[in-house]
Amino acid sequence: MSVSTVAPEAPRLSGVAFKEAWDCSYPPAVESTDVLRINYDIHAVGRDGLYLVEELSHSGIAWRGCRRYRTNPITGDLELDATGTGEWVNASVASAWRIAGRVERVYRPVV
Repeated sequence: MSVSTVAPEAPRLSGVAFKEAWDCSYPPAVESTDVLRINYDIHAVGRDGLYLVEELSHSGIAWRGCRRYRTNPITGDLELDATGTGEWVNASVASAWRIAGRVERVYRPVV
């Protein structure tokens, strides 16, 4: 008998909303002082771009962050930029994550 350490399905947000990025920075694309416009109705990578991802645990969402995804132009495999600096790896390394939404826009404060 095995015990699952991941919640079967933590609640999801829906619709389009603005979110402060203090808990999901991903420099240089997303800084902790930015505001994100997120479409929470998108739960899968459908095109290249920036996505809000979540890692689930037995008690709910354990971690949240932004990651850039793309389709590799040569192999066609789905990849993610692990560091935000162009370190593309196969997206299967993040199989414990779920797509919480697509980041449609990043708003950066003017200083």
